[in-house]
Amino acid sequence: NKLQLVQSQLPQVVQNNGITVSKSSTGFLMVIGFVSSDGKMNSTDLADYVDSTINDTLKRVEGVGSTQLFGSGYAMRIWLDPDKLAQYSLMPSDVATAVEAQNTQVSAGQLGGLPARKGQQLNATVTAKSRLQTAEQFRNIILKSNTDGSLVRLNDVAKVEIGAESYTTQA
Repeated sequence: NKLQLVQSQLPQVVQNNGITVSKSSTGFLMVIGFVSSDGKMNSTDLADYVDSTINDTLKRVEGVGSTQLFGSGYAMRIWLDPDKLAQYSLMPSDVATAVEAQNTQVSAGQLGGLPARKGQQLNATVTAKSRLQTAEQFRNIILKSNTDGSLVRLNDVAKVEIGAESYTTQA
């Protein structure tokens, strides 16, 4: 089939995570809204809950072709400081390579995405699930070993925190 003809041309991470083929429709049969009646969960909390707890179950219901989640779950957010990268002779690609190498599977989100810090110039998309779970674990990723034996860690060149995977959709 056509998918098998192009599969070898796809990035390795896509091949490893698998490919789903389905016919799609632009119309909605049903929309379900979730709210926090006590106000303890914000839109990111709700989206993450629905994505991690409910969405897969809905997809397995007989007759359901697909689901679409409006909103954004959690992701590790990494805001690179261009001046600090230059100070350590590092590029954004060096950071992405180190994160991927020390995390095996890379967390979903973006390097330098919205909401950006003042002066933010760098932006790179990172996808898939993560084996590292906390901001502290990500901050300690080693980017470089200096000749004097000291280490440059992600925390030395970036702000790292857990936030929304995307800030472009609010539901």
